[in-house]
Amino acid sequence: KAGGGIYYYPEQLVWVDNINSAETDYWEKLKHQYAGMFLAGMLANSEWEGTSERLSEIAIEIAEMHINRLKEEEK
Repeated sequence: KAGGGIYYYPEQLVWVDNINSAETDYWEKLKHQYAGMFLAGMLANSEWEGTSERLSEIAIEIAEMHINRLKEEEK
């Protein structure tokens, strides 16, 4: 079609009730991404002797601290 517009399929779109729910979803997804990254980094450390549950808890705590710092910088 002339005009060079961008077209999306319905399954590519995310509908939200309001902008606040979109922002919450963004931070939650970012937290999960960071937790996975931190977990991978910690697993690369062959000296870890704790349980996998504790390792996961630590990764989430670090991700949450990082997210909170980013939120503060955004203000």
